Amino acid sequence: MDTMSREILELFSKRNCLTLSQLSAILGIDWMTLAEPINYLRKLSYLRFEPNHASLNDLASDSPISMDDPLVITFEGRAALEQDGQNRRRVKYTEFRAWMTLAIALAAFIKSFFF
Repeated sequence: MDTMSREILELFSKRNCLTLSQLSAILGIDWMTLAEPINYLRKLSYLRFEPNHASLNDLASDSPISMDDPLVITFEGRAALEQDGQNRRRVKYTEFRAWMTLAIALAAFIKSFFF
C-alpha cells in the first residue's frame, strides 16, 4: 500500500466520517489532487459514501464524488490497514535481524585477527 493511501485510511480510522474538503484541509493538499486516491480506495471498497447521505441523495457506490460528500471507512479498509501495519512491522523486524547478524559476523571476523 502506498503512503498516501495509508495516510488517508489512517485518518478515516481515527475520524468516523470525512468529506473531501475536510480531508484536503487536514492533509494540506488540494482536493482535486485527492480525488484520484479516494476513487482508487473506493474502487477497492476501502471507502464508501456515508449511508444516510447516500440514501438521501440517491448516490450509488459508483457515483462520482463531490467535495462535500461524506465518506466512511469500510471493514475491508480497516482490515487492509491492519494487514499493512503487520507487514511493515514484519519487514522492520526482519531488517533488524539481518543487520544484527551482520554486526555479529563482523565483530567475530575482526576478533579472529587478534586472538
